[in-house]
Amino acid sequence: MSYQYEKVTIDKNEKPLITFALFSYNQEEFIKEAIEAAFTQTYGNLQIILSDDYSSDKTYQIIEELTASYVGPHKVILNRNERNLGLGAHVNKICQMAAGELIVVAAGDDISLPERTQTLVDAWLQDGKRKASVCSDAILINSVNVEMEYLNGKPFDGSIENGINTFFSGVQGATHAWRKDVFNVFGDMLADTICEDRVIPLRAAFLGGVGYVTAPLVKYRIHTRNISHHSSIPVDKIMSRTIEIHRRNSNILANYCHDLLIAKKLELIGGMEFDNLMNLSESLRCNVEDKIKFLESGLA
Repeated sequence: MSYQYEKVTIDKNEKPLITFALFSYNQEEFIKEAIEAAFTQTYGNLQIILSDDYSSDKTYQIIEELTASYVGPHKVILNRNERNLGLGAHVNKICQMAAGELIVVAAGDDISLPERTQTLVDAWLQDGKRKASVCSDAILINSVNVEMEYLNGKPFDGSIENGINTFFSGVQGATHAWRKDVFNVFGDMLADTICEDRVIPLRAAFLGGVGYVTAPLVKYRIHTRNISHHSSIPVDKIMSRTIEIHRRNSNILANYCHDLLIAKKLELIGGMEFDNLMNLSESLRCNVEDKIKFLESGLA
């Protein structure tokens, strides 16, 4: 289901508390724009969490300086992890800290448009808060803000079985927002998770599905140090990069198995469907692990 956000009409008095969570790690060259984008969000009842995962560069210093000079309506909370947690554990921690009903997430190298939070909230409220998460389109930019490509973020809307088979492709993690109860119900993701945008849609599928706004609300930056997207890979790094991708896929599938067990315990899924989806997830993971072993043998 898609939303035409221009047509949404919401009671202006209905403003649930929303959390805008910005995650950073060694992004000193981009963090200023990301924070300014957070501060200029037009939504009124907003908690902003600026969280740094123990950067070794000047990222957190810039965050502190910009926050100290901020004068505006939003409540701003700073967090700096005492050690580097990695993306999955970092997201787990901030989802526990967040007070908002909906958590809008942003990366320290991307730029959220000012209307991003308001637009996502409007779509979510228009659907009666039924969707467990919501995403949007994005605009691909490079390291110097040149727009390169329009990214369609329409989430997968087929069966959960097909979603697992495709790792719920379609959801642009840079544009994602989710209800806090996605974590209240399922708990933490596995701590070594990197691709949270492939894990959360399965959870959302059990709790109301993933909504979609047909508008580009984020400028998603591509540069040489992206976690999940690389514009080019040196020939001598192709095999190691392929192994890395398979390891991430194995972790995603391990998360699926973990969350399927919780869904069964909470009676969000029937026994036969659970068996089918668990067998599928375990089979896919075994295949991925076999590929990893084969590729690693070629590097030995």
